[in-house]
Amino acid sequence: PTRAMSSNPMIGSPARSGAVKRTVSFPAAGASDRAEAGYGSTPDAPSAPEWTDASRVRVAGRLLLTIAVFGILGSLLPFFAVGWANKLGTPSISRTGASVSGLQSLQSMPAVSSLGQAPGESDANLLGTPLKPCSSSDQASTGWTRSGSCAWSPDDSGYHEVCVTMDDEFLASSAAHDGNDLSSVVAHGERWCVCAWAWASAVERDPDNTEGLRLECEESNAKLRAVYQSFIDRGEGMTGPTGVAYGPTRALEAVNRLCPAPASAGARL
Repeated sequence: PTRAMSSNPMIGSPARSGAVKRTVSFPAAGASDRAEAGYGSTPDAPSAPEWTDASRVRVAGRLLLTIAVFGILGSLLPFFAVGWANKLGTPSISRTGASVSGLQSLQSMPAVSSLGQAPGESDANLLGTPLKPCSSSDQASTGWTRSGSCAWSPDDSGYHEVCVTMDDEFLASSAAHDGNDLSSVVAHGERWCVCAWAWASAVERDPDNTEGLRLECEESNAKLRAVYQSFIDRGEGMTGPTGVAYGPTRALEAVNRLCPAPASAGARL
């Protein structure tokens, strides 16, 4: 008789005796497969920049430019220092009793040690008579010691021995050329003890009229002649705050022309 086939297949039937077990393997996905799939890829590390001749030239150029800028700034520092020194000056007495810009004390000239003065010895003027006060009672006291007189002092390296009647022309010129602004301490028409170099500067810039300054013979110290002569003997110029040098020879000649020395050499030098 014919056997009818079941509609339900056999599940989990045991393996037949003697059957060979076959396995199927699939290759693993490679790096290219992962990259195509959009994941698992690793970006390459950035490479260090290469130093080319052009890049080395650019870096060297920038270094040289930086060094040049700092060099220029360094060379300008002394000028700034002089400018600030001219503005600040040294504390002194002003026309109103306050402090002064006082550039007359900012001198670089060496002291003349041979012109010492014995204790109790009085100063003589350019005419050989006793020295008279320079500044008047209604203005600020002048002189290195602010005594109102152009008295000699061994500590005075600027030699404030020249008594002059001040003029606006010299005030403006000295401020412009030498950084020596005296307008805060003395006015036009007043008398003031200026430095030996300041008188020399007026003589050099204006030999005929000394920029309006009038030399006061009886109020200027007789040692002024020896000061100029000492610079002549050493062959040195006389410098102001900005370092401009002026000749002592013409300054001495102007002194002797305006205030002739006494024939008996009465001026004690």
